[in-house]
Amino acid sequence: MDRILTIPFFKDRHRGWGLEPTIFLLIGLALLPYPEALHHLDVVSETIILVTFLAGLMGVTRSIGIPLSIPIHLVPFVCGFGSMFMDSFLILLILTKAKIGGNEQDKLKFLVINTAAALIGGTGTYFGEVYLLPLCLKYGMREWWSTLPLLPPIILFLVCLSRISKKLDIKLEVGTVGGKLSIQDCLEFIFFIALLLWSKNSIVCLFALLIWSYISGQGHEFIEGVWEIDKAVLGLLGFALLLLHAPPFFLTDLVKEGIASSTGWYAFIPSSINGVLTGALYPATGDFWKEALILSTGVLVTPASALVGLMVFKPRMWAGYFRYMPPIMILWFLICGIWLFGPWKMWLEEPFYELFGKRPTLSLSVTTTPVDH
Repeated sequence: MDRILTIPFFKDRHRGWGLEPTIFLLIGLALLPYPEALHHLDVVSETIILVTFLAGLMGVTRSIGIPLSIPIHLVPFVCGFGSMFMDSFLILLILTKAKIGGNEQDKLKFLVINTAAALIGGTGTYFGEVYLLPLCLKYGMREWWSTLPLLPPIILFLVCLSRISKKLDIKLEVGTVGGKLSIQDCLEFIFFIALLLWSKNSIVCLFALLIWSYISGQGHEFIEGVWEIDKAVLGLLGFALLLLHAPPFFLTDLVKEGIASSTGWYAFIPSSINGVLTGALYPATGDFWKEALILSTGVLVTPASALVGLMVFKPRMWAGYFRYMPPIMILWFLICGIWLFGPWKMWLEEPFYELFGKRPTLSLSVTTTPVDH
């Protein structure tokens, strides 16, 4: 595979066109007549398309890394705000590859802190976390401002994590983890995220990314991004899709009935086991903010809850996870709960929706999403 210079800027990576990128190009071309089909899909199908787009974008723009020249206590802010627009697993995977010196227990605590920062920070945008994305789609929340009300507790939570990090006896090697930064990567990332926020249509975004990745010779990077970053998540979403449309069978019925019966605060149970599957099949009841609090807290309970922990924390590290995460989880639950049931519900909710003019509206069917025009 030859190194080929491409427009509009040049990346210090190889370019290639082969069978696999060509097949994905054909998939992109096949999507061209179907942008309006998005409004006729169930929420799990739409989530799969959007997750594929975001994972492919992470693969194409892989050189965007984490600057380690910043103070240690600012890393939770990088992980938290970065997860609003980038896959939280990718951010944490990059962080685990950094050279960290110091106390071994503090290293593990630092990883737990930033896992919580990424999983909670990502809820600042409707597409930032896969476990919350299907719930947002059920309520027709595809606007850039949809989850802005979660921003105040997110910021306070990240401030608390930052103060905890400041006390850790560790040191990061100065530099940038994630590769040599490319101007083209940055421009591509900004363009496609802007396209998503403007169009609110994941089919249009996936079509555009597939076409561009092939033209620019980054088809292999697109495929690697989807496979390396979100293969486990896409597998679970595929399983959820099968559950939604499966004929009666005791195994599928058992899973569906288990999640369907876990409404309200009982949703802590399935979300702590697997937040991605719960978010996809959760029987929304009409109170999005309460449900967001439950899901975002539940995914912190175990390493397997959001799959991020399962892929980042090895089994030998689980004891440390269960030691350090519970206080952080309780902290988030208190901060977010007090905010949502206090200032937000009492004083700010009405002015907010008077300003933006569109409230979360639950679809009549849990397997379809409302048309957004």
